Amino acid sequence: MARHYKKYAKRNKHKQRLKNKAAMQQSKLKFMLSQARKQVVNLSHRKLTDDEYLVLSRGLKFIPSPSVKRAKQDLLHDFDELARKMRCRYLYHGNLDEIHPFRVKSGHTPPLTCNTLENYLFNTKHELSSMQIRKFRNNLSLSQRSGISSLLNDESLIIKKADKSNNVVILDKVNYLLEGDRQLNTQHYTKLENFDLKALRCNINTYVKGMYTKGVIDYSTFNYLNNGIDNSCETFSKQRYSYISVISSSKDINTILWLEKLPNLKELMMPRQKKKKTTGKQTTAQKLDIKT
Repeated sequence: MARHYKKYAKRNKHKQRLKNKAAMQQSKLKFMLSQARKQVVNLSHRKLTDDEYLVLSRGLKFIPSPSVKRAKQDLLHDFDELARKMRCRYLYHGNLDEIHPFRVKSGHTPPLTCNTLENYLFNTKHELSSMQIRKFRNNLSLSQRSGISSLLNDESLIIKKADKSNNVVILDKVNYLLEGDRQLNTQHYTKLENFDLKALRCNINTYVKGMYTKGVIDYSTFNYLNNGIDNSCETFSKQRYSYISVISSSKDINTILWLEKLPNLKELMMPRQKKKKTTGKQTTAQKLDIKT
C-alpha cells in the first residue's frame, strides 16, 4: 500500500511540476508581450499578431540565426580574399608609399609566391574544405520567422525607428508619403519646374576638372571624384579642349605620367591652342596631343 502511495505521489508531483512550468512560461510570455506592445507603436491599419510584436520588439538591428546552406562556400570565399592579401603583403612589404585617402582599390591578384606561404595557404584551405558545419541554434521560432516574412512582403507598411526613443514605429506608406508632401509644400521649400540631372553632372565635372588643371587637387582625388560621371554631354561635344598647356607649364614628371593614364584627355577644361609647325624631334607635350 505504501509503495502504491509513493508511486501516485511521485506521479502527482511530476504533473504539478509540469503545470507550474507551463504557468511560468505563460506568465513570462504575457510579460514579454506587454513589454513588446510598449516598444512597438502601431499606427497602421494592420493588426499585428503576438509573434510580430515579439519580433519587432527585439529591434531593427536584431539578426536572426543564419542559414548553414552556403556557410562553407562563404568561408572559402573569405579565405581566398585573405590569401590574396597575404600574397600582396609578402610581395610589397618593403614599399613605404603613403596610402592616399581617395585611392581606388585595384583588387590586384598577385601570382604565386614562396613555397612556404603557398603550402600554408593550401593546407589551411584543405582543412577548411573538409570541416563539418554544425547547425546553429535557431533564435526565433517558426511562427516568428513567418511573421518576419509577412511583414517583409507587405508593401503597404513602412517600419522605422522612432526619432527620440528606441521604439519601432509602423506606418502606412500612403500616410507616410502624404505627410512628407505636406511638409514639403510649405514656404520653406520651393518646387522646381524641371530638374536636369545631366546638366548638373556636367557642371560638377567642369568644376572637378577645373580644380585639377589648377593644381588644387591631385590625380588620385580627381580620379575618385570623376568616377561614374557621365562625360558624354552635349556641352562638351560643342567645345574643343587641349591639355598641352597643362604639361608645358608643369615641370613635374608625375603630372605627365598622370595625364598619360588619364581617360578622355581631350575633355580637360582648357581651351585648345593652335598647333605650331615644328621640325625635328617632338616634345613630350606635342607627342601627347590628341586630334579632336
